[in-house]
Amino acid sequence: MAQDYGEQLIHMGISHEARWLWSAVGVGGLTVFLLLAAMVGLTSRSQTPRTHPADVITLSGAVSKDVAPWRSTINRAARRTGVPASWIAAEVVVESRGRAHAGTLIGAYGLMQLEPGTMGLTNAERANPADNILGGAEYLAQLHAAFQSWREASAVYYGGAGLVTALLPHVPMPWRTAQPWLDVVPNPGANTLTLAQYANTVFRVAHQWQGVSP
Repeated sequence: MAQDYGEQLIHMGISHEARWLWSAVGVGGLTVFLLLAAMVGLTSRSQTPRTHPADVITLSGAVSKDVAPWRSTINRAARRTGVPASWIAAEVVVESRGRAHAGTLIGAYGLMQLEPGTMGLTNAERANPADNILGGAEYLAQLHAAFQSWREASAVYYGGAGLVTALLPHVPMPWRTAQPWLDVVPNPGANTLTLAQYANTVFRVAHQWQGVSP
């Protein structure tokens, strides 16, 4: 089912940055979004930590065919950003099913379905699988720093900071408490999954590889 969700997302042409703006305007949360962006530098690669402890989870066991070609690239991104490799791999599965050239360069593109300008990447960099994965991982790292939850980070990755911060009573908050507030479909004309469903799908896929270490 997780892969079915991923296929839906690909064909719906998810636009992460466009969803952010739509969500912020649609719920009156633009001010919140701008404040959050200013605090955590969500559009700047310079704000992302570059080195992390050696205990960052990497992939070494059996993984799906969607992930296998990108194992070493995912592991490098995990070590560089501190995002568990299992979580990066799950986003690759859900967003593109491991297809390096999913989407178009004028919209969401690549393994992590990055929008133009995400993390300052050029079109040429977005078209490079290694840069695409690293850019998505850096983005997730910054979201996690703000929301203190990988599932909430993925909910924002899907629906935008403006919508998520407008829905939650406060940030950060535990996922079990946040989840009921995120039973909302962002931009229903284009999407079918709720924020919580998307985040839980990423969690289920990531859980296949949780605890896998070198």
